[in-house]
Amino acid sequence: MEIALARGRVTGPVALLVVAALVVLGAAYAVGLINTLGYEKKSVTFSGYGTGTNSGGGLGLKHMVFFEGQTFFAKYDAVVREGSLRIGILETFGPIGDKPHFVKAIELSGRGEVTFRIPETGVYSVYFEGSPSGRGYDVSYTMRWGAR
Repeated sequence: MEIALARGRVTGPVALLVVAALVVLGAAYAVGLINTLGYEKKSVTFSGYGTGTNSGGGLGLKHMVFFEGQTFFAKYDAVVREGSLRIGILETFGPIGDKPHFVKAIELSGRGEVTFRIPETGVYSVYFEGSPSGRGYDVSYTMRWGAR
């Protein structure tokens, strides 16, 4: 087996090692040994007139299989200058208006944790966004999320 990459080749043993590592990580998540799925640090603003900023970045999975009975968590440290920070998860597939969707608005600066109990197994999308109150929003946050 050979996989071609932009700057060279990955041969059979290396490809097999990568696949094995992905299988082990997937199995560790499925049995609950790994619970952190991502980290993000951002500053977002919106003035209400089509202008705003979005700086920062993150690393992790924002579309993931969650299993019935798991608890999604998001640990945050937020500075809310205007508006609020919305933390939410939404089942990705299924009929619109008839799928699990959970959201919590953080309106005050501080640290905390948001949790949502997963009602049914499925692929869920995780999102963090500013939400206006009045004319816009101005929030900065650090977020770590996953499932237990």
